[in-house]
Order: sequence, then structure tokens, then C-alpha cells
Amino acid sequence: MLRAAGPLALTSADAVTIAPLLDANQAFSPTTGQTITLTKNNLDGACAITSAGTLASLTITLPDESVSRINQSRDIWISQAITTLTINGATTIIGNVTNSLANAWITCKKVAANTWILRVS
Repeated sequence: MLRAAGPLALTSADAVTIAPLLDANQAFSPTTGQTITLTKNNLDGACAITSAGTLASLTITLPDESVSRINQSRDIWISQAITTLTINGATTIIGNVTNSLANAWITCKKVAANTWILRVS
């Protein structure tokens, strides 16, 4: 059994630095025309997009190549319809979507370098 030599000493600066690595879950309440960016780390997570009503347009940016990993998965739940949906952040997005119905789930899975697959349900 391994035991720590003493208490782990983290400073407040350390906490700020590592906080984004602890949780990849996010929630947004965007308005039309906004861009939301999924947490830039290599963790799996969920994103809830809860707008007040139908959005004419929204852009979602996936984690970029430098901070994501193969087999990473991000689930996006969309509460209201989006007329023009853009998902970007990778060179190749297989099964990309251009709009969304209300109460839709989009699963984004990184399968290769700069390549994500999307599944809508």
C-alpha cells in the first residue's frame, strides 16, 4: 500500500490551473448567433444547451487537436430547435449536422487525429 509522505499542498493558483481538468460537463443558455466552445481538455463529458426558444443559428466548437484524444466522447443535449447549426473545430467531422430539433442528443466521438464522428438521436 502506498502512503503519502504528508498532506498534498496545493496553492490557490494550482487549483485555478487544474480546475478545467476536473470536469468536462458544461451548460449554456445561448442566444442566436453565438459560438460555444466545449471544454478544452481530453475528458469525456456532457453539454446541455438550454435556450429560451428556437435559435436561428448557433456554432459549437469541439476541443481542438492539441487537447483532445482519440476515443474521447462529448454528448450534447439541445433543448430547443436550431435552424442553422454549425459544429466545427476538427478537419474532418463525419455525419456533421446543419440543424437540430428540440430535445436532440448529439454524440461526438473522436476516432482519429483531427477526426470526429457525430451521431444524432
